[in-house]
Amino acid sequence: TVESAVAGGLMVGVVAQREPTVDDPGQADLYQVGTVANLSRLPGDSPDEPFVLLQGISRFRIVEVIQTTPYLWAYVCLLYTSRCV
Repeated sequence: TVESAVAGGLMVGVVAQREPTVDDPGQADLYQVGTVANLSRLPGDSPDEPFVLLQGISRFRIVEVIQTTPYLWAYVCLLYTSRCV
């Protein structure tokens, strides 16, 4: 969840869907280049709907989606480096 990523200081990968009407996107439904980002929680009007700030750190390319439930997890390569994780 957003809350666990913020609390744990975790970075997330953000990619866009090719077709936003697809409810359960797989690797073919996603653009293959995205942004690694830090999440920060901001005060909002409701505790049930947090506001988050994403700070882009680096770009990445999806190598392989390895999990789709409950979140998408993927092996990625950071662009402009040879480091793959």
